[in-house]
Amino acid sequence: MSAEDVNKQIRFEREVKVGDKATALWTNCGRYYETEVEVVAVNAKSFRVKIAREVEGYPVGWKINVPSFLNVDRWTWNNRLAPLQVDSYQECLENGVMPGNLEEKGGEQDGRG
Repeated sequence: MSAEDVNKQIRFEREVKVGDKATALWTNCGRYYETEVEVVAVNAKSFRVKIAREVEGYPVGWKINVPSFLNVDRWTWNNRLAPLQVDSYQECLENGVMPGNLEEKGGEQDGRG
């Protein structure tokens, strides 16, 4: 992880607010999970999120805590909150981002979409 990655993560976490959609990444019992979530609480060292897209063992509506970067004892690159990841052009349109580089609507597309 580079210094640029750290700065991006810190900037992202500072802007997160209740109601935002994001991607939660976490591990449990030796398994890795990643899914779309909605932020329901922003705490000093964690985010309380609600599962928005079912993932194995975690139904829609289930709530979990994800550590923030400031929680150095629990945060890892595989145990964090990240910007929303979109899988299709339709999801890009629904979430107001451009395919390819995930810029907001109206931004320049980089041609990777």
